[in-house]
Amino acid sequence: MRWTLVVLLLAGLACEEAEREPLGQDRLEATQPATQPATKPAEPEAVALPTTFFEYVQLTDERFVDVQERTRATDVLDAGVVLIDDAVHLCGRGDLWIEYADADGTIDDTRQVHLVPDPVAYVHWAPGDGGWVPQPVYDLGGTSIRWNGVSQTVPAGIDWSTAFSQGDRVFVSAGDGPIVFVGGQLQQGAGSLQLTGTGPAHFLLDHRGVLAWRDGGDDVARYVDGKWTKPDGFPESIRQLVPMRDGTVTAIHDDADGNVVTTSVLLEAVEVDEGKILELIAQLSDRSRLTRETAYAELQTYGPAAWPIFEAQIARQPAEGRRRLQALLGEKFEPLIGDMQPMPGPALTLNPVGFGGSVMYLSNGVALPNRIANGEANAYVIPAWVVIQPGLRISRLGPTMMYPFNPDDEDHTLTAWGDEWVGVFGSEGPMRWYGNHWKPMLPAEHVGYDTFVGIDSRGRWVFRDDEAKTLILDPRLPETTPELPAWNVPLSGGTVGWTLAGWPVMKSGGAWALKEFGWVPLQPEKPEDTVLSGPGDAPKMPDGVIGRSADGTTYGGGIDTLVHGDAELTLPPEARGSIEKPLVFEIDGDPDKLLLWNAPGRLVRLKRDGDELRVVATFTHAIPNTELIDRMWLDPAGRLCIAWDGTQLVIAFPTGEVSSEMASMMPARRGR
Repeated sequence: MRWTLVVLLLAGLACEEAEREPLGQDRLEATQPATQPATKPAEPEAVALPTTFFEYVQLTDERFVDVQERTRATDVLDAGVVLIDDAVHLCGRGDLWIEYADADGTIDDTRQVHLVPDPVAYVHWAPGDGGWVPQPVYDLGGTSIRWNGVSQTVPAGIDWSTAFSQGDRVFVSAGDGPIVFVGGQLQQGAGSLQLTGTGPAHFLLDHRGVLAWRDGGDDVARYVDGKWTKPDGFPESIRQLVPMRDGTVTAIHDDADGNVVTTSVLLEAVEVDEGKILELIAQLSDRSRLTRETAYAELQTYGPAAWPIFEAQIARQPAEGRRRLQALLGEKFEPLIGDMQPMPGPALTLNPVGFGGSVMYLSNGVALPNRIANGEANAYVIPAWVVIQPGLRISRLGPTMMYPFNPDDEDHTLTAWGDEWVGVFGSEGPMRWYGNHWKPMLPAEHVGYDTFVGIDSRGRWVFRDDEAKTLILDPRLPETTPELPAWNVPLSGGTVGWTLAGWPVMKSGGAWALKEFGWVPLQPEKPEDTVLSGPGDAPKMPDGVIGRSADGTTYGGGIDTLVHGDAELTLPPEARGSIEKPLVFEIDGDPDKLLLWNAPGRLVRLKRDGDELRVVATFTHAIPNTELIDRMWLDPAGRLCIAWDGTQLVIAFPTGEVSSEMASMMPARRGR
């Protein structure tokens, strides 16, 4: 569906009409032919382009025409799934730039979603008088781009995914080396700088310039004062560069025998702040573990210029500070990656992580000088996954997180976005790391969107497939495919039930009620905390009543028909049931959205359209395959609760939305 553009009158005709003598009403009527209507038909009004993502989605995807945007974001597992065939770009500010045929090219930098007439390859936020000004780089196909309204040709092999901005300059990989745009124009001599190695160039900021290298290369380029140079002293087979505060760069590379090692290269001497270093050394013995770890991580960024200060202070420190300084000084004698000594053996570098970072797999592991100095038994980690993200401490990824990954499988990827990690390592598509387990993120039919692009400034998760089509998870949009997330609450050696108010309860020793935000202990001496559990304790409904509307109107039938007030509606064949006492519930108090239980092991979601009912979805997951239940009810939080056999409890979410509090307690699930 596209907006219809209003065709404007030609300017010349408009001017000609303006110069004529205005006609009075009597003269106007006399000059009109008899067959012409007395008044001109109204011209169609110009319709504004959509300005928000929700407006765009409603315009282009009929599934969202009749839904409302949520007032608060939900867990990403319950986010609405939006599929976009047109080009989508996520820029550095977190804005979405969407190709839209009817867009006029006007850009409002106060908005977060921009509709543009051509695919956007990159967005440069340039410094301007009133702040930062967006300059989209439009991809015109081949080696042609349009930037600031000017079309130009760029070198072949340009990879805009590597681009980054610094002031009025944009650095990007092209062919076998880096190129630079200045003020939107390609700098003279672009494409002449060649680097050894494979793949696109990687970029990093050093203390006053930009470094560029390629995987496995033997040289490094540096951009300072408007020109490129190739500093001496860098080793062969470079895997990663780590700029230090003292003007040195730690190069992580392979030696002649294929072992991963490090070499320190001096770019130019930089005077370090001794007062700041002494302050950090003092914090190594702080009572707060967070303070100690933060200071230790920052001291790792200083390089050889700080070693004399460490040596002068080591004898004056308490045991904790001495131990950490000894570990930092280990770099003088053995190559370290952060505070880890790589054991002899090969390494594999996985896909880039963040801007200029990477994850490395060391099959023979690492030694931890910090633990060795303390005499700890677990001073070796074999194998080791080391993550290097510029601006963050070099660290290890734990075995629980990395156990699904096969470092030899090129299809296994790991991507970081701030504190979030997304991995692809099997048939379930992108998985999100939740601190101690992985969860699938996408519906089974969309697992092919396995390239994680990032998260925009409104919390939307962006993915791509092999055909450059885009999938977006928007936590403020409802999922249009009906779902019933269900939690089979584990209970060992106890009973289940409910309180007088209707909160579900599990009892094993003490009794706990699952209220809106989590489990709350019950106090037996309080009448409101009385626990009920048997079928005889469930509230009784009048004969023939199987549910009630929010306004008190009763429901009846439930086997072949559904009776609501004076209306008797025929159930579709696939929704007919057989149990003696069926039950029906309204979702969110809406009589047009119903959940019917009339057969063991099954719940049917129905939509009422006038005098007709249609099946929207059938749910079987976690629904007990019996009609001998103790109680099925909606609790005060709107959750559907099922208690049976005195020991079994299921919590289901009829709206399809699971709060973050509930999601954190539930086992791994796919939110579809």
